[in-house]
Amino acid sequence: MQETAKLYWLTGLAGAGKTTIAKELQRILQSRGVPVVLFDGDEVREALQMTGKYSLQDRQWLAKSYAGLSRLVTSQGVHVICATISPFPEVRTWLRENVPGYVEVYVRTSNETVKQRDQKQLYSRSSRGEVSDVVGLDIPFSAPELPDIVADNDSGKSPHSIALTIANFESAYSC
Repeated sequence: MQETAKLYWLTGLAGAGKTTIAKELQRILQSRGVPVVLFDGDEVREALQMTGKYSLQDRQWLAKSYAGLSRLVTSQGVHVICATISPFPEVRTWLRENVPGYVEVYVRTSNETVKQRDQKQLYSRSSRGEVSDVVGLDIPFSAPELPDIVADNDSGKSPHSIALTIANFESAYSC
């Protein structure tokens, strides 16, 4: 019997390290011969022509789109890694109820750390009033209440170590 394809849903604040961990997880799974696709939030946003659209409504639409795309691809036997802020508990609940291989990963990083990293200049630009609708500042971030994995990305662990923990995870939600 074929294994149910997994959806690794990496959520956390901007700058938490989701994309870095997701790319490492993709490399690990591919080295094991696992068919996998990576949906990075920024790349999917661009593909769906949603660049520059960061309102609460736009973010809700995108989160539902990521969820629907992920469900479609996993239903065809391909594992999915989705790295997205996804601050909406209702989307994560829908995924848990509708995607048999759903693995929720909370990439937890302190506000101080993400503000220090500030790779996309979101936090500094927000403090200068140049951008708004920043999750964690203007839009509340609802951290997952019961994620399958909490990846503390303040702890000094390498992205490879965190990705390896995720890749080796087995849960009641996967076969």
